[in-house]
Amino acid sequence: EALIRRYNLDPDKVHYIWKPPSEKIIQLSEIKSHFDPRSHCQLPKDANYIFYPAQFWPHKNHRLIIDALKNLRFNSNTDIFAIFCGSDCGNLQKVLAYAKQSKVDDLVIYVGFAPDEHISNYYKQSIALVMPSYFGPTNMPPVEAFILGTPAIVADLPGFKEQIGDAGIAIDPSNSKQLAQVLFRLSKDNDYRKELIAKGAKRAEIFCD
Repeated sequence: EALIRRYNLDPDKVHYIWKPPSEKIIQLSEIKSHFDPRSHCQLPKDANYIFYPAQFWPHKNHRLIIDALKNLRFNSNTDIFAIFCGSDCGNLQKVLAYAKQSKVDDLVIYVGFAPDEHISNYYKQSIALVMPSYFGPTNMPPVEAFILGTPAIVADLPGFKEQIGDAGIAIDPSNSKQLAQVLFRLSKDNDYRKELIAKGAKRAEIFCD
């Protein structure tokens, strides 16, 4: 739609296909890994955590997650960890400093550039993928989350909801309170989480067909 609007293209001559996930992610989803993210990150065995694989650019919006963790800790007496992976593109130290300023730096774990063989377990053992990026909507982590059995939370922006359908949760990328409410429910309501996982598995079929 953006291409048609901006370049005055003939709609009848514009077609799209879903971008498929990497073959490696599909293969990893079928392999049982003994990698334990909680042990690796020195988290309590029963700790809830969210996962966000993204390079550290400002538009990736890591700050929203930090604000949500702060909201949960100080307003709901609930601690949820965030595991970030990805390379530093100039914004990592700002994100970590903001977490410290917000008094949740103990909840923010940065693991650097995670190897492929660890990625699947980071997804699987998290309560959700949280990807509040302002850029997209053809981001691959939501599709990877669907395949690996993890609920996906993305920014409520044009095109993003078309990617996730009803299988994921779209949130205002500037509303940390809304994200905190969603995370609180996912941490307490396992049936709701299972429902999203089932919808995600169904949604994944259109990307893997």
